[in-house]
Amino acid sequence: GKPVGERGGENRRALDLMADATQDWTLGAHAAPALDGPLESISIQQALDKERKRDVGPSGAWFRVADVGALSISEDRVHAAQFATAAGATLTVLTYGAAVVRLAASETAQSIVLGYDSLDEYEHGSHFLGAVVGRVCNRVYPLRFRVESDGPESFVVGNDGGCTVANHGGKLGFSNRVWRISKVGHEPACEGGVRLVLEREALHGEQGFAGSLRCEAHFSLRDLSRAGCGLELCVDLISTALPGCATVANLTLHPYFNLNPDVTSSVMHSHTLKSRADRAQELAPNCAATSELTRIDEDDCLNFRERRLLASKAPTGGYDRFLLMPADELCRNDGSSTSLREVAELACGTSTLHILSDQPGFQLYTGNFLDAGSAGFLKHQGVCVEPSLYLNAVNFPELPSITLQVGESRSQCTTYRVHLAQ
Repeated sequence: GKPVGERGGENRRALDLMADATQDWTLGAHAAPALDGPLESISIQQALDKERKRDVGPSGAWFRVADVGALSISEDRVHAAQFATAAGATLTVLTYGAAVVRLAASETAQSIVLGYDSLDEYEHGSHFLGAVVGRVCNRVYPLRFRVESDGPESFVVGNDGGCTVANHGGKLGFSNRVWRISKVGHEPACEGGVRLVLEREALHGEQGFAGSLRCEAHFSLRDLSRAGCGLELCVDLISTALPGCATVANLTLHPYFNLNPDVTSSVMHSHTLKSRADRAQELAPNCAATSELTRIDEDDCLNFRERRLLASKAPTGGYDRFLLMPADELCRNDGSSTSLREVAELACGTSTLHILSDQPGFQLYTGNFLDAGSAGFLKHQGVCVEPSLYLNAVNFPELPSITLQVGESRSQCTTYRVHLAQ
């Protein structure tokens, strides 16, 4: 059958949500309401505004889901899910790419992540805006490899460096696939919190990867205070190898953050970064990571152990490097930690974003290739902190492995803790 994430019919049937939204539900089990004309001509938010808000328990939290149109090639329907906590923090996620479209302190507050207005922009955009990327994030080179010496060969579809490199999963990676909503409702760990679970299956051979994989993206949103000045988004990306053969998985979320009230400003001159990262993974000339890990010296442009402005010491063009946390924190076979710990802190004025993760490192990317012509955003308008496992590990057995044996699961968890200026 078709992969779960590609079953347009299931998502198309699925918007009459149960009245008791505190329980889990399966999107495909509910009939869709009649659609008022073509949705492709309206924005994602306009489509959401047409839908009724559904209460999540007695706390005042709510959610709603809207059909935002069909993809131009496959005609699969795409939906947007919008959630609000008891204190009003809001999150909007698209089933296309499992992309975070909006994250804000309230419905009317400015989003702290960059997002497109329409589905068409997401479908034709090239910047992975807010999306879950995989099956293997960042760059894979060479494209041919074997997960196991006696297993089938992977030959990944290239989409970078003259198609000699696969970036963020290949030409049609997870960011270009329709995910299925499997659960919505309250966040059991937090009164007034809300959660969303999306899922898809990547079958053997998708984008040239050997092995089949089931992936879930869990989004949990909660308030840090009833004053509405803080929120916490937890994203847990779970990959499970399905029967057939071993496969690889290294997922991350790709949001572009801008905490400045002037969202059109460059983050380079308005945002500071602090991180305990003490090593960096080196790059080949084609920007694919190698197995060489180098120490970050005091005068290195990648040294953020003391908080400093992004523009200070910045390399020409901006940052696009993978930074590693201290080795004594990493104890699992895949190089990850057994618990969440802060990997980076971004700040702009009195607003701060603490990023906690169990991953060994993160890609620091300052939107170097954003431009008004192709993306509608200015160069350096957002900064990405993308926690993940070691990069390009499929080609370097000396690095911690990202292999999953059949039946084995991996969780990659990151929390974004935001304190906003009042």
